[in-house]
Amino acid sequence: MGMLARLHWLAVLRQVAIPLTGIETLAVLLEKTTGRDPLPDWMDVSIGIAGLGALLVLVVAETLTRTLNVVLTADVADLATRRRLDEEDRRTQQRRRERIENVLEGSLPSVAFQRIADLHTGRTVGFEAVPQFGTGTPEPWFAEAAEAGLGVELEVKAMRRALQHLGDLPEGTYLAVNCSPAALVSEQVSELLLRYDTARIVVQLSEQTPVEDYARSRAAIDALRRVGVRIAVDDLGAGYSSLRHVIAFQPEIIKLGRVLTEAAEEPAQLMIQTIVGLGRLTGAAIVAKGLRDARTLDLVRDLGVDAGQGPYFGEPQPLDELTAAADAAGTP
Repeated sequence: MGMLARLHWLAVLRQVAIPLTGIETLAVLLEKTTGRDPLPDWMDVSIGIAGLGALLVLVVAETLTRTLNVVLTADVADLATRRRLDEEDRRTQQRRRERIENVLEGSLPSVAFQRIADLHTGRTVGFEAVPQFGTGTPEPWFAEAAEAGLGVELEVKAMRRALQHLGDLPEGTYLAVNCSPAALVSEQVSELLLRYDTARIVVQLSEQTPVEDYARSRAAIDALRRVGVRIAVDDLGAGYSSLRHVIAFQPEIIKLGRVLTEAAEEPAQLMIQTIVGLGRLTGAAIVAKGLRDARTLDLVRDLGVDAGQGPYFGEPQPLDELTAAADAAGTP
């Protein structure tokens, strides 16, 4: 029985108890006034018993009513709170979606490029495209877009902005663009990449995002390879799957995460040596991220790392600034 139904029946009991109690009270008053009992003994006893029972029912009914009212009030308040929180969550999601939609329709993201250099010769071998959203890092924007169901759309726009500059980059260099597993398997990404010189494109699959379906991802990677696109596993050692991406996807490039390259401890060095050995066996080039100084560069180079990027070679810059710096240095 529902709570409202219970309150209804308690109200009925109260309506029955009150008249019975009233009859007994009236009989007592008449007896005191006239000096004689207006009711037969059997009826007087019956009404007395009924009155006492009615009084008991009334007391119980009042107690239960108050208790159920408290419970009902709490349930109603809890329901109102849940509805308010749901509405606030809905509005938050709507604001996020509108913010990402505004980005998709506007000029953001812009793109900066970070140089990737051969650690033995210093020659520029490639550039990583880094989306820019004004201030802060790009990761929160892509996370918010994914929550709003627009993650792939934002990634595709960032890739398009980067690939538009592919022809402006020095000849013989490649352009690395970041790609989540969700975007990797979408037709939007494959259709976009086919519009450009695929031999100069490297798709970086970040290890910080889990792969939901390895078989489907591998099929998408095989299709990209057939048109000349190379695959890089990004931020190795920093995310969900450790070496699983390397084993499953057999990338042409393995990029060591900062958690490895910035650590001076022996375990990190042993890990780098292990990955370098794996790269030698599979034919993958090893790139170290987060290189900040000559000491770290020398360390990873001595461990067998092929190339690197980071503040030592320059922060991400707009293409015009990057080109001017390269011209001033006399290097590609």
